[in-house]
Amino acid sequence: MENSSDTFDRLDASADHAKPFALVPPPPGEHEEQVLLKALNLIGQENQARARRRGKQPLLCFSVKLPISELNRIRIQAERWKFTQTDLARFLLQAVLPLLEAPTETVRPVLDTILADQAAREEATKRRRQQHLVEFAS
Repeated sequence: MENSSDTFDRLDASADHAKPFALVPPPPGEHEEQVLLKALNLIGQENQARARRRGKQPLLCFSVKLPISELNRIRIQAERWKFTQTDLARFLLQAVLPLLEAPTETVRPVLDTILADQAAREEATKRRRQQHLVEFAS
């Protein structure tokens, strides 16, 4: 019979070679860096405007559904850089909205593809519902 301490020694030796598994997001690219720089510039402008505005503009709320992993990443970075999660989301949206309002030649085809895919999904859903109603009625 094998000594239990020998078993633990082998487990310890095999643990030295094991690498921890972690899902790591890809490193940010040039586009992400540009968006972040724009958002950081907006932060400075917003802080100056907030000091002048003093709550004259009403604030509204909307919810965003995110996977917990993304939400945790937002929480960690917001805490790290002393932002609120709301400010972080607002600044990033302010950086992206101008691209949606006036898409560039690079962004336009991607948006058109997304729009076409969404229309196709809606049409397929509509057909499935109609088929279900026909089957239900008969």
